[in-house]
Amino acid sequence: SYYKLGWCHELRGDDETALKYYNQGIERDSDSGAWIYLMRGEIYHKYGKMELAEADFKRVLFLDKIVDGDSCRQYALHFLGRDDYALQWMDRIVKSNPSDPGNYYDKACLCARMNLIEESNEALEEAFAKGYRSFAHIEHDDDLDPIRNTSKFKETIAKYNAISLVSGKNL
Repeated sequence: SYYKLGWCHELRGDDETALKYYNQGIERDSDSGAWIYLMRGEIYHKYGKMELAEADFKRVLFLDKIVDGDSCRQYALHFLGRDDYALQWMDRIVKSNPSDPGNYYDKACLCARMNLIEESNEALEEAFAKGYRSFAHIEHDDDLDPIRNTSKFKETIAKYNAISLVSGKNL
């Protein structure tokens, strides 16, 4: 619950409160899930606290060793400058459950963070093709900022938004 509270505050732009919740969650359970360490590490990274960020990203690597859709190891690897391994891990996640649209969405986010624009747009298109429809999440997800103004991104959003409106499944 502390992770989710922190994440909500972070989405609202309140990093200070987000960090407070991440810290509370970790203090209460040092074996907290990897995601809480990743999110705290990202805030540390954002504010130039690189040693703290690196420690949290390494903690993610220690905690997150299972290839599945709940993994965040790929993001920690990226922040640690190990992009080749991050992409390999992400590809293993996609292969572990190729019908899960969320895996392709995560790949789109990772590729966008790495400035792999074409790959990110392709993965986002695949996420939609497999049923991803969380338009509100996409609208607020800063991971996708590097591709947000590309024509491919705009075309994909328009195409699947229209499909969702017709089918009544727009979230």
